[in-house]
Amino acid sequence: MKFCEYCGKAYDDDHDTCPACGAKLRPLQDGETEENALTITEMMALGLL
Repeated sequence: MKFCEYCGKAYDDDHDTCPACGAKLRPLQDGETEENALTITEMMALGLL
């Protein structure tokens, strides 16, 4: 079991996003950078969280 770095909630290793806050838990994919990956703030602004 791992813990989300954003909200501290526990999650199973097979999750791509935190079940509690929706933060991305997976490593960045090829061609994806921190700049083009949605942040928690952006996801909240878009109503995704």
